[in-house]
This record gives sequence, structure tokens and C-alpha cells, in this order.
Amino acid sequence: MNDDLQVAGGPPCPLYGGTYGGDRMKGMEDAVRFYNYFDLHLSQEMRELPDHITTQLEFLHYLTFREAEARQQGTDPSSLLRAERDFLARHLCKWVPKLRARLTKQQTNRFFVALVDFAETFFVLDQQYAATAAG
Repeated sequence: MNDDLQVAGGPPCPLYGGTYGGDRMKGMEDAVRFYNYFDLHLSQEMRELPDHITTQLEFLHYLTFREAEARQQGTDPSSLLRAERDFLARHLCKWVPKLRARLTKQQTNRFFVALVDFAETFFVLDQQYAATAAG
């Protein structure tokens, strides 16, 4: 999808990663493969799509919770860190910068631009941390 185009009837800055990557179905399938690898499945009640930012953040929360649990139990968390690193690289670190650019063009409330800018910085730093900590 061209960054200058808006889906008819949709929000000017959707929070679905697939709308920023070209092949949305491929991006959603990739995310679902990550979730399923950890035996996670999308909630039928919530009905949120796999590329929505809340779904992706919930998955990162799961990975970091499992990482902390592994450290407390004295087991190696490196596979969880690699999953976090790879998920961030293939999803949030890939599309959130495009969201920020689109949001900036909208000349909207600066709070939202700052919030997305903070999130983008956090994702990049978290990916670097996961890559370094995984070894």
C-alpha cells in the first residue's frame, strides 16, 4: 500500500502492521506462525487480527514474561530472546517507523506522534537488547 493512500473508510493511520508492508496476508501468516510456535492462538472473543499492534505487544509481553521465568528457574532464555529479536525485526521494527511517518504527515496532535516515536525507539532498543543477550 502506498504510504500516501488511505483505505477507504479506514483510519488515516491504521494500527495494523500489514497495511504498511505490501502483502498483508503474508505478514499476518508470519505473525501467526510465531504465535503458534509457542502454542498461542488468537482469542475468538477479542476478534483482533494477528497484525494489530495490541496483539503483537501481547505476544512480546508473553515472550518477556517467559524470559523472566526462565531466568528465575536458572534455565537458558536464549531461544526466547531470539524469538523476540526476530519478531521485532520482522514486525514492529519494520512497520512502526512507517506508521510514525504517516502520522507525522497527518499533522495530528503531537502527543500521538511522540507516543509512536517513543514506541519505535523502544522496539529498536529492545531488539538490540534481545540480540545482544541471546549471544
